[in-house]
Amino acid sequence: MAEQVDEMTEESTNDPASINKRIRLIAGFVITIVVTFFLGFGGGYLKWGQDEMGELKQQKEMSELYEQINPTDGYTLPVSYEDLGPQLMAAGVIDYDAFMSVMTAGGDALSDHQVDILKKGSKEQIVINAENAHFLLNFFWAAEYSSGSGFAAIHQTLQTSGLLPQAPTQGGSCAN
Repeated sequence: MAEQVDEMTEESTNDPASINKRIRLIAGFVITIVVTFFLGFGGGYLKWGQDEMGELKQQKEMSELYEQINPTDGYTLPVSYEDLGPQLMAAGVIDYDAFMSVMTAGGDALSDHQVDILKKGSKEQIVINAENAHFLLNFFWAAEYSSGSGFAAIHQTLQTSGLLPQAPTQGGSCAN
């Protein structure tokens, strides 16, 4: 019986049909590997450059979004400063020198127009834009602080209790 198995094995390995079958099997395996390799390589080639395109598209979308949120022309409010600046300075809520040092320390020196708003007031409508945002933040913080209500009162209470340190951006009166 062992002789029959050996004969069958020798016959099957020497049989031309069996050899052709093995060659086809190996060729199919090699072709599958080569096709897989080139598909992977080709996919990478097709993807190449798309990251830069996506990044440029994202930057464009971010620029458009920024322009919607913070337009170059700013937002014009239907109110004017009137004499609020001089009133805040007269009441001691804003000390001009301290206000100037806070603005300079923040990297934004006051423009001549902003100095006029503080010292003389202005009948112009208030425009909020990227150039004057830091000034308006500090100016209106002082105005709100002088009213003694709302957020300024809560903030002052937290500072007095020691739960909140004095902030360099107008945590309280610029006069002290």
